[in-house]
Amino acid sequence: MKFLTAATLFSLLATGLAAPVKREEEEPKYFGLVTIHSGSAFQYAGVYEVESHPHVFSVAGSEGEYVNLTMKADSSLTNANGRGVYVDPSTGEVGLVGEGQTPSTGFKIEENSLSYNDAEAFSACPSGENKWSLTFNSTCTGGTGVGLYVVSA
Repeated sequence: MKFLTAATLFSLLATGLAAPVKREEEEPKYFGLVTIHSGSAFQYAGVYEVESHPHVFSVAGSEGEYVNLTMKADSSLTNANGRGVYVDPSTGEVGLVGEGQTPSTGFKIEENSLSYNDAEAFSACPSGENKWSLTFNSTCTGGTGVGLYVVSA
């Protein structure tokens, strides 16, 4: 009986039937962001990556491409090119990491709303004529508090 069992096992291994199943990695789920502030110019305004200033995302306006982000297991965000998102602790600017920076962790999505460190304290801050930058916990002059709503990419 032991010989038959060993022979059967050897036969299965030789034909590859007992080989472990290789699972394909799950594709990341990408999403975009729109701002929410009823009765303002920022109700459903897009959030953009702008090549000329990647360190801070733009809100509304017509420059750049819509952000296309995914949430990582460590609660950081990255764009479709694998570049992380950084929240500057001194200015509150939210954008792509710069040289030598580590992506910020602490992002969370609940009921399609994005938060950072358990707060939804984002703002659209004036950064030029008809231009606004996305910030977190900022006290910028003329800024408008906004929520960030996650939309499927």
